[in-house]
Amino acid sequence: MLLALVTVGTAIAIGYARGGRLRNLSDIRLRGVWTLVVAVTAQVGIVALRLWEDASPALGRGLLMVSLVAVAGFVLANHRLPGMWLALIGFALNAAVIVPNGAMPVSAEAIAFLEGEEAIEPGKHRILEESDVLPWLADVIPVPGLRVVVSVGDIALALGIAVLVNRAMFGPIGRHSAAYVMREASGPP
Repeated sequence: MLLALVTVGTAIAIGYARGGRLRNLSDIRLRGVWTLVVAVTAQVGIVALRLWEDASPALGRGLLMVSLVAVAGFVLANHRLPGMWLALIGFALNAAVIVPNGAMPVSAEAIAFLEGEEAIEPGKHRILEESDVLPWLADVIPVPGLRVVVSVGDIALALGIAVLVNRAMFGPIGRHSAAYVMREASGPP
């Protein structure tokens, strides 16, 4: 979550430095926003399960899978927006390690490198084990400045979001943008 906030903030700062306008972000036409509501609701459910002592771990994994499917639907629905293919790759890399392992494994060594304890969110994260599938796609990259451990998928997802935010600061994107209209008006090459 912290990585996403820093990513959006940095993309906005770069957009301003390049002459973009924050108000242009309101012109982004997102599809399937309801799927994000489903994803957030599932994530809140995972957090709520920690308060319920008798909660089944399978219920937490089920909610995590619902959240993954909902986010996949959102990203796919918006695949034509700038940066969304990169976000989709990042999401797919994260899903590839989460699904077979039941949660996102986090490297204990990376946490130790940060000289502290990152909060491992039960149901969403767990300590990386030798038997885990695709361990190189797990949260294994410590980011000291943010005091978090991220994955290659997180980085790709963040870059995709940064591209979208930065590009949107320069005006409409999609079928009604000036570049699209000019390309269509000129006909086939």
